[in-house]
Amino acid sequence: MGVNVNISYDQAAYGSGGPLHVTYSNYYQPMNSGLIRGFRALNFSAQTGFSSGRMDGYGYLAVAINPDTQIKDSSETAFLSQAYNATSFRVYQNTIAQKILFEGKIATGVLVETAGLTYTLEATKEVIVAAGVTRSPQMLMVSGIGPQEILAQHNIPVIVNRPVGQNWQ
Repeated sequence: MGVNVNISYDQAAYGSGGPLHVTYSNYYQPMNSGLIRGFRALNFSAQTGFSSGRMDGYGYLAVAINPDTQIKDSSETAFLSQAYNATSFRVYQNTIAQKILFEGKIATGVLVETAGLTYTLEATKEVIVAAGVTRSPQMLMVSGIGPQEILAQHNIPVIVNRPVGQNWQ
C-alpha cells in the first residue's frame, strides 16, 4: 500500500457524537505520496493530526465531511438546519447587527440594519453574541460593554466596565 493510505490520528483530540461530522477524506491526491517523501527528506516528522495542538511536522487534515455520504458538512448542515425545523429560529439575510440594546444590565434586543432600514429585533429570552473573534468584542464595545476609558473616548455610555477586546495575541 502507498504511504498515503494509512492515517493515524490522536483520538483524544476529538470528541464523540454531535451534529458536525469531522473525519478524513476518502480520497487523496496522487501527489501526496511525493509530498510525504519530501517532508521526510527534510527531516520533518509525521504528526497524528493537527487538532491536538502540535503544529510542527506533516500530516493529514481532518475536515468537516459526513463520513457516510462524503458530502461536506458545515455549521449550516449540522446546526442551522436542525434549528430551522425544531424552533422558531429565523435568519435575517443581508442584515448587520449594529448594537445590543439594554434595559439596565439586561440585554433586550439588537439594533440591526438591512438595505438601509434600521430596526430592532427584540429578544424573548436572551441575546447571544456569536460574531467572531473581531466582531464580537466590537459589538460588545459599541453596546457599552468594555473598558470604561475606551468607551468614554467614543462617547459610549458604559453599561459594564470589562476588558473586552484587550487580550489580542
